[in-house]
Parts: sequence; C-alpha cells; structure tokens
Amino acid sequence: MSEQEQKETNRLLKKILEELEDIKKSNDRIKDSNNDIKKDVDDIRKDADEMINSLKSSI
Repeated sequence: MSEQEQKETNRLLKKILEELEDIKKSNDRIKDSNNDIKKDVDDIRKDADEMINSLKSSI
C-alpha cells in the first residue's frame, strides 16, 4: 500500500470512527429517553391501580 493510499485509508477510518461515536451518543440518548418513558408508564400504572382500589373500596 502506498503512502497516499495509507493516508486515505486512515482518513476514512477516522471518519467511520466519528460516525460510530455519533451513533453511540444517539443510542445513549434514546436509551435515556426510553428509561424516562418506562418510569412515566410505571407511575401511570401505579396511579391507575390506586384509583381502581379506591373505587373498589367505595362500592
């Protein structure tokens, strides 16, 4: 491999690495968002259970 080819290969590898790092950051944000949604859903389920139990006890 010539020196020019090696430089081009290194440049492309750096670009790929940057893209992979961006994908990882994006995936981390999605994971955090999904965890927030899961917590919200759990809170809603808890509230719904409390309302159901309250209604059952008042009947």
